[in-house]
Amino acid sequence: MEESKSRLEMLLMKSPVPTTVVDLTKMQIKQTLLQPSYRRSAYQWQDTFLHRAEEDFSFFVTNGHKPPAEAPVKRMFALQRTEQEAPMVQTLIQEAFQLPDRCREAYVRQWRQALIKQAAALVKFVQDESSALLAHATTANDHQTSTSSSTSSSMTPSLSNDIVQRMMDALGIIHWDDFLLILTQADKMRPGMMEFVDSYSKRL
Repeated sequence: MEESKSRLEMLLMKSPVPTTVVDLTKMQIKQTLLQPSYRRSAYQWQDTFLHRAEEDFSFFVTNGHKPPAEAPVKRMFALQRTEQEAPMVQTLIQEAFQLPDRCREAYVRQWRQALIKQAAALVKFVQDESSALLAHATTANDHQTSTSSSTSSSMTPSLSNDIVQRMMDALGIIHWDDFLLILTQADKMRPGMMEFVDSYSKRL
């Protein structure tokens, strides 16, 4: 059991994208950090790992065996129960739990296919509308800069001027958590989607 846990931790640390685990038996959802926090933590882990490797090598040369302590940096990649599930995931759990055991796997595959289709639509939207989106973002940012001396509430672009809202409206996405889920899948399919949204929106 402990060996399986260590193997899972190593897989999580090596993954270039966030990981979410849906346990239909316990009706629980666990996940690592989401983007963009996951990306920043990954860079931090790489630096820490190299530093720790040097320390471990020095310890081995001096003492003749590996240090007993485990690198605490793994905690950044540990799976934690989510405080709030996306409505899409809530529906997945509720409907899958009502199905017979033999039907759940097929239902999850169907749900995942639908998620991939939505992510592909988001990628295509950005590709087709990138010029308009960038122009719109520039206008919104210029407006934000010109009003930066006013109240703090004016420093955040209105939803009608925000690229994220344009994406959500175009794809019929209502809930923010659903959008993050679809965006994360889109970033897996076309790396850079998360950076694009992070660069031109203040909502991440």
